[in-house]
Amino acid sequence: MKKLITLLFTGFMISATSAQWNPNTDQNLSVVNYENASSFASTTNDGKTYIAFWKKVAAPTNFELWLQILDQNGDKLLGTDGIMLSNQIPMGTYTVVENTAVDSSNNLYIGVTGTGTGTPLRIFKISPQGTSLWPNGINAGEGYSPEILPLSNGDIVVGNLATTQVQMRVQRYNGSGQPVWANPISIASDDPTKTTAPADFFELPNNEIALLFHKKVSSGTTSYLFAQKIDFNGNILWSDGPIQVSTKSLGYNVKYSGVVDGDVVYFGYSTGQNNRFDSYLQRINFADGNKPWGVDGVDFDINQTNFEKNMRIAFSSGSPYIWAVCNYTTTSQGMGGEYVQKFDKNTGSRLFTDNAKQVFPITAEFMTHSGDLHLSDGKPYFVVEKRINTALLPTSLNAVLLTDSGDFAWTQQYIPMATFNASKSFLTVLKPINNQAVIVFNEKKTADAVPAVYAQNLVLPAASLGTRDIVKSQSIKLYPNPATDVIHLDGADNSNFVIYNAVGQLVKSGEIKKGEIAVQELVKGQYILKLKGEDKAIKFIKK
Repeated sequence: MKKLITLLFTGFMISATSAQWNPNTDQNLSVVNYENASSFASTTNDGKTYIAFWKKVAAPTNFELWLQILDQNGDKLLGTDGIMLSNQIPMGTYTVVENTAVDSSNNLYIGVTGTGTGTPLRIFKISPQGTSLWPNGINAGEGYSPEILPLSNGDIVVGNLATTQVQMRVQRYNGSGQPVWANPISIASDDPTKTTAPADFFELPNNEIALLFHKKVSSGTTSYLFAQKIDFNGNILWSDGPIQVSTKSLGYNVKYSGVVDGDVVYFGYSTGQNNRFDSYLQRINFADGNKPWGVDGVDFDINQTNFEKNMRIAFSSGSPYIWAVCNYTTTSQGMGGEYVQKFDKNTGSRLFTDNAKQVFPITAEFMTHSGDLHLSDGKPYFVVEKRINTALLPTSLNAVLLTDSGDFAWTQQYIPMATFNASKSFLTVLKPINNQAVIVFNEKKTADAVPAVYAQNLVLPAASLGTRDIVKSQSIKLYPNPATDVIHLDGADNSNFVIYNAVGQLVKSGEIKKGEIAVQELVKGQYILKLKGEDKAIKFIKK
């Protein structure tokens, strides 16, 4: 235990140096505080956070595309307000779905659609230093729903729902933004007269690419999912036509969840077919085009009592398992909860029984995940929204980590990350890097005239100092608890101390004077006190 706590505290000291992360989860870190339409974020493999957003401006420009980068400490690398990437995109009075991707060199790619004349599709490339490598973006034709796949050779593949043709258009671009193929290729479903749109792309071995895409079957959003395989030269490899991934109806404008393992793609999806919400995991063997788990894949839960919605999956290379989480609701959708499932990646067997495993019960608090599922050291990490006072809005955002058996890794079950009494939107839950997780979201706080962009970090190892590791010391007594201005420590001499908040940030340190520590400057919440020479930490509450 002593070694564990020493390592944790070493990590805390490093993360706290010159940090701009805000330890107050009511306030969070303000990224942008002027009017914006939406924000979208990605992370780098060294822990930086890209945050792009649409800034609302006067007509006829309407919207400008801006970018900010946060380093691991929450410092803004592109000035107070970020940098403008472009004000040359023809924009109407609204924005539509964007897409981002980060390559192995940590370059950011942003795909956006201009909602003005011609609906142009622009792709931007930004270096980790914030340099716009393709100024004002390269012209990738016209259309919506851009999908960007960075390739291992430094190129990218871009697909989109075209507005001037029925079939999805796909093109490869080199590192300079030049098209590699003489012409974009068109991807058709089993019915070439139906509109197709990208769902997800994956790089396969042997310079091949898996394309998952939607076939639209109505004037609305209803679609069916298909798959096709191409090579790096733009050749369509399944000349007999694509395979249908599922017979269940989906929505072409919904982002689903997929992972790749060699030449196998696992795809998690939720369907509302026949007025019932169910979730499935499908396996597609791209080596031979087989679907060994049947026409629709395996059900998250064979129980037909509750609705299963918003399925998200995650996978670690070399693992024998696919993890998944689902929002559960009653059929009236008046109450919600969260369940987890673990699949054998070879057989599709459900390892948490045929009815999944409850994380949070179905209640009026609606403890359900938002954003993606990730794995931290192979364990499921996600963020749940919790209704405040069981009202529909507002909500708080709370981090959850599970063990290999699907139980809570933290005795306190979840750690609050955003607790201000307001509704949240445009949430991005980023993959934890070096044991630090980051979320980005929009919210209107008391001082905001309009919803603004905020970010919050969470040092995951801090949760290891949960209540199972924090026990009452036989030699040291802390009081009062909860505390207001001062905490008293009987049995502690004038030793050094450190105090961390609930998200693992160092908020105070110093030397105990006459057995007392002043805490009046701390905001309300839970804290962890560590004394020099003590193996155990002590938890207290500031009221």
